[in-house]
Amino acid sequence: MSVLDAVRLEASLGGSLRQRIIARAPIGWWRLAETSGVAKDSSGSGRPGTVSGTGVTRQAASLMPEGGWGYTFAGASSGSVSMGDDAAFEFNQGYTIEIFGLQYTTSTSQAIVSKALSPSGKGWGVFVTTGGKIRFFAITAAGASVWLLDTDAAYNDGLPHHVVAESDGSTNAITIYVDGVAVKQTTAGAGTPDTNAANFSIGSLDLAGSFFTGTIDDVVVYNTAIGAAAVAADYAATRWTDITEDVWDDPPLAWGWGILGSGPTDRVADAHDASGDLFNAAANSAGLEGYYSPGHVNQRTGFARGIVVRGVATLAGDDYPLFIGVLDDIAPEPGRNQAHHVPLVIRDFMATLIDADLREVALQIDKTEGELLEALIDSLPVTVQPLALDFDASLDTSPYAFHDLAPGVKAIQPATDIVLSALGYLYVNRLGHLRYENRQARQVSTSVFAIDDDMSTIEAPSDADDVATRFRLTIHPKRIDAAATTVLFSIPVASAAQPSTLAIEPGETVAYSGDYFNPSNVEQQIGGTAQVDPPVITTDYLANAADDGTGTNKSAAVTVAADFFGASVAFSIANTDPATVYITKLQCRGKGLYDEAPVTVEAISEHETLERPVDIDLPYQTSATLAQALADYLIAQFAIDEDQPTRAKVVTFRANLSDEFLLAALTLDVGDRITVTETVTGVTTVDVFVQGARFTLSRGGLLDVTLYLSPSIFSDEFWILEDPDSQLGLNTILAFA
Repeated sequence: MSVLDAVRLEASLGGSLRQRIIARAPIGWWRLAETSGVAKDSSGSGRPGTVSGTGVTRQAASLMPEGGWGYTFAGASSGSVSMGDDAAFEFNQGYTIEIFGLQYTTSTSQAIVSKALSPSGKGWGVFVTTGGKIRFFAITAAGASVWLLDTDAAYNDGLPHHVVAESDGSTNAITIYVDGVAVKQTTAGAGTPDTNAANFSIGSLDLAGSFFTGTIDDVVVYNTAIGAAAVAADYAATRWTDITEDVWDDPPLAWGWGILGSGPTDRVADAHDASGDLFNAAANSAGLEGYYSPGHVNQRTGFARGIVVRGVATLAGDDYPLFIGVLDDIAPEPGRNQAHHVPLVIRDFMATLIDADLREVALQIDKTEGELLEALIDSLPVTVQPLALDFDASLDTSPYAFHDLAPGVKAIQPATDIVLSALGYLYVNRLGHLRYENRQARQVSTSVFAIDDDMSTIEAPSDADDVATRFRLTIHPKRIDAAATTVLFSIPVASAAQPSTLAIEPGETVAYSGDYFNPSNVEQQIGGTAQVDPPVITTDYLANAADDGTGTNKSAAVTVAADFFGASVAFSIANTDPATVYITKLQCRGKGLYDEAPVTVEAISEHETLERPVDIDLPYQTSATLAQALADYLIAQFAIDEDQPTRAKVVTFRANLSDEFLLAALTLDVGDRITVTETVTGVTTVDVFVQGARFTLSRGGLLDVTLYLSPSIFSDEFWILEDPDSQLGLNTILAFA
C-alpha cells in the first residue's frame, strides 16, 4: 500500500495581510496577480499600471498566504509596469514603499521601484546595487544633496524577501526594513526630494533602463510612515506556520473542491469547507491548555477567525496543495474532562460569491464573459476576493449586463448568469484562484487517468437524472432611450404635505442611494446608462432652509456628487452652510435600459417514452441565433444516448492503492478528462470529466477520494470550426464554440 510522505496543515498566524493593507488607505497597491491587461490598483485609488516590454512573465508562483501570483521580470530583455508621471508618488516626509515577495539573484545595479530620470538624475528609487544589496536613494531639486542608504548585507539569494523603505514623517530620516527588521537607518535626509517628470515604475527606471531581473509579488505605496510595528506585522503575515503537530487524526481531515453536480446547468462550483480538529489540552505542542481557544489567556498568538489556512501533501519529495481557505469557525470543546478537541471549519473563496451582497457594479456594454466576471470580482472588497483570477479566453459577448442588480442580490447570481450564458465553468482551484473554463477547453483534452470497477466504486445510474430531451433557452432583448433625459431615479419634491426627511447638518456629508425605476411604471426596476454627471443644480437637486421647501433656497450651499451603477445611483451630499439644510429635490437623469418581451428558442432530441425539458434563462443575451446554437450544443452533450443509456456519475476510490492513484488524487482538477470502466451496469469504458471532488484523510494516512463526473461532450466525428489547428477526425470535434 502506498502512503503519502507527509500532510501539513499550515496557518497564516500573522493575520490577514489584505485587511491590514487596505485599512491603512494606501495610495497605490499592485498585487500583480493578473493574467493579462493592466496591473490593477487594489487600493481603490484608481492608479492601474501599464505592463510594457517583452520581459514580464505573469503567474509567478506566490509563497505568501494571500499572494495569488506575482510577476517575473527578465532584466536585459526589458519589461516593466508604469503608473505614469503621477505627482502622488513624489517621495516626501511620511512616505512608505512596501515590496512583497522580492526574489533575485543578480549582483548588478537594477531598479526595483522608482520615480527617477536616471541613476544619477533627479528623483528616487529602490534599487539592487552592484553586489546584490538593497539601496534607497533620493536626489533633491538642486541635485547637490542625495539621500543614499545601502543595506550592509546582500539579498540576492533567490529567496523571497519583504522590503520596506520609509521616511518618518517629521524629519527626512530613512529606514530600510528587510523581512520585518530595520536593517539600515539615517538620522535625517539631506534636503527635500525633487519633483520630476519621470514615470513611477515597477521593474525599471523610467521605462528606459536598469531593468530588474527577478520576481515581485506585491508593491504598496502609502503617503504616511507605517512604522516598525506595522512592518513587522506585515512580514509575519507573509509566512506560513506549520500547525500539523497539534492536528487530531480522528475525526479525519476532510476537504473538497469544484462542482458536485453533473447536469447541464451544473457549471458554477459549490462553496466547500475543509474540516479538522486541533488538540487543546496541555499535551499539545506548546504545553498549554486553551492554546486554540480564542480569547483564552493561553491563546496561540495570531490564531483567530479570518486567517488563511491551507493543506499541503508531500509525495516523493514534492509538495502538492490540497486546499486553501479562510478559517471561518473555531469551536473549542468545553469541559476539563473532555477530549479537548477544537473543530475547525475552513471555507474556500467560492463562499465569497455565495455570501457577498452585490449592487454597486457599473453597467457593462458589449463585454465578454471574462470581462463581466472580472468586473464582478473587482466590485467586491479586495479583502474577500479570490487570491487571483485564472480565465480561459472568452467566446461570447453580452450587449448589456448588471442592469438588473436589485438590493440583496448575491454575487453568485450574476456570476451564474454569466457562466450559463457562455456554457463555461467557474470554480476555485486548490491554489485559491478563481478559474473560468470556457466551453472549448474540455473538447480538445486527453485522458490523464484511468480507473475501473476492480479498483473503485462507480455510481452509474441509468435513470434520466442529468440528461434531457429538450432545452429551452430564453433571451431578453433590450430597448434603450434615445436621449439622456429620462429621470432614472428621484425622491418626491418636498411640500407641506410631504416634507423632506433628508436633513444635512452643518459641515456634514451624507450618502444616499436609490434604484432606477421606469418613469411610466415605478414598480418596474430598470437599468441605466449615459447618466448626467455631475448632477445639475436646480434641475437635479434643490436644498432649502425649510423641510417643506418654503424657506430660503440653500442649493448653492450644498455640493452633490454621484456614482452611477448598472441599476442604482449613490449620491454624496455635502452641506457647507452654517445651518441645517433640507434636500427638497434629488434626481438622476440618463438613458433608461428596459427588458423587452423575452424570446425562447429550443433544441429537441426525440425520445419515445420520456420528456425531460430543461429551461435556462440567459438574462444578459439578446441574440436568438446565439441562444439556438447554445441549445443545440447542450442537446449534443446531454441528450439521452440510446447506445449508452448508463453514465458514470460518481467514482470513489482509495488513493493508497498505488503511487499512481496517490498522484492522481493530488493532481486531478476540475475539467480533467479521465477514463472509467464499469462492467456491471453497462458503462463499459468511457471518458468523462472531473467536475469536483471530496477527500477524507484518516488515521494511518489513508486517503479516500470521491470524484463527481460529467459526461464526455461529443464523439470524434465532430469538429471545432473556430480552431485553426483542428483536424477532422484526428484531434478535434465538430461543435458550436
